[in-house]
Parts: sequence; structure tokens; C-alpha cells
Amino acid sequence: MRRQRVRRLPRRSPLAERQALTHEQLPFALWPLIRMTNDRALMGAFANRLSGRLIASLLLAVMAAANRWLVWQTLSGN
Repeated sequence: MRRQRVRRLPRRSPLAERQALTHEQLPFALWPLIRMTNDRALMGAFANRLSGRLIASLLLAVMAAANRWLVWQTLSGN
């Protein structure tokens, strides 16, 4: 069976750059959400427990690092 080549977008396409910058903004929206849901005075019994705080913080850090790598790859042309 013959493998078909997949046509890819150019590295610096406007769509890829806009998408990279949009994804960069996501951690800035999640950070206040995580902070508010961790606040017992604000959330009462619905506040996150320690395990939820750790998981949310870890996922936020991984997402922010991946987004920064994506933006660097997109804008540097590597």
C-alpha cells in the first residue's frame, strides 16, 4: 500500500499564529478560576480539596509550558 503525503500548512501561516496566541491566553483565564474555587471563604463547602488544587495547578503548569513551546515554535519558524 502506498503512503500518501499529508499536505501541511506553512509554518508561519496566519491561522497557526492566531491559534498559538489564542492558546497562550487560556492559562490567564484559568488562573483566576482556580484561585477562586480554592477559596473556602468564597466557595464554602464547594471549595477544592488539596488533591483538586494540586491536580489543577499541575495541569495549568503543563498547559502553560506547552503553550509557550507552541508559540516559540510558531514564531521562530523551527
